[in-house]
Amino acid sequence: MAKRKSEPVITHTEIYSRAISTILSEIKSWEDRCEGFPQEQKEDMVSRATAHLLPKLDALKEMYRFECGDEYV
Repeated sequence: MAKRKSEPVITHTEIYSRAISTILSEIKSWEDRCEGFPQEQKEDMVSRATAHLLPKLDALKEMYRFECGDEYV
């Protein structure tokens, strides 16, 4: 009996998409936490809190583009 090829439970594209979504959600969370501060202070706080996430976000978006041929939107 021939083995039937099974569908993957999750694709690379979905993994990248979910990772991107998680990072964007974390950035949004920081923006919400800093909502009551003056704009300049808020931008500084959010920027410093999320600086380590931006290179990861860029890398994941590039990997997504390589995988499916389209930009992440």
